[in-house]
Amino acid sequence: MPDIRAIDPHDPTALDAWHTAVREGSAVDGHTPLVDPLPEYRAVLTDPAPRVRADAFAAVEDGEVVGALDVRTPLHENTHLTSVEIAVPPRHRRRGVGSALLDHARRLAADGGRTTMTACAVVPVGTPLGDSPGGAFARRNGFTGALCEDRFVLDLPVPDERLDTVAAGAHPERHGLSIVSWTGPCPDPYLDAMAALHTAMERDVPTGDLDVAPVVWDPARVREEDDRMTARGCTTLTSAVRDADGRFWGYTAITVSEHWSEDAFQEDTLVLPEQRGRRLGAALKAHNLRALLRDHPDRKRVHTWNAEVNGPMRAINAALGFVSVEKSHELQWTAPGPATAR
Repeated sequence: MPDIRAIDPHDPTALDAWHTAVREGSAVDGHTPLVDPLPEYRAVLTDPAPRVRADAFAAVEDGEVVGALDVRTPLHENTHLTSVEIAVPPRHRRRGVGSALLDHARRLAADGGRTTMTACAVVPVGTPLGDSPGGAFARRNGFTGALCEDRFVLDLPVPDERLDTVAAGAHPERHGLSIVSWTGPCPDPYLDAMAALHTAMERDVPTGDLDVAPVVWDPARVREEDDRMTARGCTTLTSAVRDADGRFWGYTAITVSEHWSEDAFQEDTLVLPEQRGRRLGAALKAHNLRALLRDHPDRKRVHTWNAEVNGPMRAINAALGFVSVEKSHELQWTAPGPATAR
């Protein structure tokens, strides 16, 4: 059996070998999902004040890293949860490496009083979950499907005519609304409003059967997230819609990273229920995409994820030109409770 070792994120040689195993082990039938660049992993693993602790472990045989384990542990909310990602390069599979890493993760969860474990299996479009190595492994080990999302990709640039068509009919000004935008950290005057919108997003985003409770945001958390994005080398472009009294009714965000030279990432999009039906979500996304095209003309594609049940947002993304390239299955395992005496 392999030796399971904790990775020191300050050790560049060890972290690079671990990251290589993550990257190689993520491949599925010739399809390689997105893998965070090494500098972004390092920033997460060395976060001095994390809300979610991140730990990396390697399975080592004869001095070679043959598998990688990424463990994320919430520290303030959802403290019954732990999230794991296991990656085993194809040449090292079917030797018990993944099982050893999962056993280690379960021991860590039990020691920390965590009763629910989540994981993710990514498969190409058209591939059943059970036919993929990760999906089959998860099912054998008691994980069940809790939520399925598509990763969509939009090729850039997007024609102005298409953006105009998507935003047509919105006319926020007719409803006493306007769109404001900024790049980077949230401006101080908007902190309270954005904290409220993030909290609303937590309650609105589809979570399927995942055993997860919405997180409540406050201004300090918004600022902490800004700081973490900066530490990872990321910049966020945000557009929000507000009324004449200054109340915010929705927002959207796109992230660009200095470690991804050609890619951008569409993050949250939310419009509060009271303002829905006015195409504000479409208007916000089109407005923010124009900012991306203007400020980052080097970007060649945008990635985003939508749950299968999120019909309205998928419709907007389809109109913009996003195309599904893979399925991301959120999986869940619950530790068995103590035996009941009979």
